[in-house]
Amino acid sequence: MGMKRLGKALAAALAFWLALALSGWAGPALARRVESSPRLLALYASGGEFEQNPYFSEESQARFGVPLDLLSPLGLAPPVSQAELCRQYAQRAEEMAYLLCQNQPYLEYLRGEGTGLAGLAEYCQRVAQLPDNLTYACRYLLFLLWVLFLHLLLRNRPALYFGMGLLCLLATGFKLSGNLLAAALLGSPAALHGVAEGAVPPLLEAMLTFLIFDITLLSLEQSRLGRKLAPLYRDLPALQTLIATLSAAPAAPALYRSRVERSLPHFAAYAKQNRSRRAKALRLQRAVEALAGPHTNQSFIRDLVRLQTLLPNR
Repeated sequence: MGMKRLGKALAAALAFWLALALSGWAGPALARRVESSPRLLALYASGGEFEQNPYFSEESQARFGVPLDLLSPLGLAPPVSQAELCRQYAQRAEEMAYLLCQNQPYLEYLRGEGTGLAGLAEYCQRVAQLPDNLTYACRYLLFLLWVLFLHLLLRNRPALYFGMGLLCLLATGFKLSGNLLAAALLGSPAALHGVAEGAVPPLLEAMLTFLIFDITLLSLEQSRLGRKLAPLYRDLPALQTLIATLSAAPAAPALYRSRVERSLPHFAAYAKQNRSRRAKALRLQRAVEALAGPHTNQSFIRDLVRLQTLLPNR
């Protein structure tokens, strides 16, 4: 048992670090794919307002010297892509905005496009944040798969829910304290950024997503099971009557077989029709089949009581 638990713990830890590593690779890789499509990048960065970059284009360069003429005064090398140019702008936004304010024709051009320097700054900031945003999204999806794997591995909802509660307390403590709690617990800036800001939030969101779906599916399963088991409750008075009758002579030694289809017809029909492989359904089916005997009064009472306890309360 100890080795089995250790194996599960190692498998869970390995899967977690694998999800973390894959998200760190997948986010930048997806960002490069998005950046390779100028139209998709412009739609994303402008919030769906523009299909092409209106701020830095061949037209803006030819007419106003923007963006390349901005780079030499700041000692910046020409970028290899528009995405790299936007990241440079986001890093030196105040200096570039100051230079652009002196280029009145360019400002008029932007106004004609229905935008301005504020839109430019937001556009470049969204492009600069694209790799981090996609890494966060990948991390969320992979953590969701990890939580599902953890559920299948442990088969222990109370333990999983308890772990989710602890994580929620930790994340709430980080947020309400302005990451003071995270700084006290983690110590280093790298750990603070990596854990408190990069791992805990997407993990919490993944766990809450799993929780919502798990509770919903569990509720639907309980509802379906309730409809399936509803006929069995019609046999409950007969079952209780049998228990009371046989309890009057529990020590009778005679062996006999019971015709369950006559005394408890709905239970018998359930045992014949049920094809589920779920553990609870199999236990109920086997309990009904066990009533056939051979039995003494005492063993029959025992199996009747067992069957009654397996029937969910209403």
